[in-house]
Amino acid sequence: MQVDRIDKALEARGNQQQFRKQLDRANLFFAGTFFFSAVANYVLAKLIVKSDSGTEAFNNELGRMTLLSYPVIAVPSIIMMLAIFYYIWRTIRKLTDLTLEEVIVGGEETDEK
Repeated sequence: MQVDRIDKALEARGNQQQFRKQLDRANLFFAGTFFFSAVANYVLAKLIVKSDSGTEAFNNELGRMTLLSYPVIAVPSIIMMLAIFYYIWRTIRKLTDLTLEEVIVGGEETDEK
């Protein structure tokens, strides 16, 4: 992202403070994805892994837990992160009136030099 361009657009519109508040909220949402992942991992482990370590049953349970961790933890976490990225993009768009092409690196260049 072209952070300097975003900062200039925010400053020109007087939206820097509101952007910081929205970015802080996005950071809390992002931290929430890690909290969700930790809790889901713990719950999944408590529900599935019952055997003593080093046994064949333990290895089977660990394999089952790993298999279930993808649909139970990874997929929801990815969806949450994509939603956060969309939230950030929507905030940038709303507060700066810049298009995606104007914000991404390698996108439309400015006439400023």
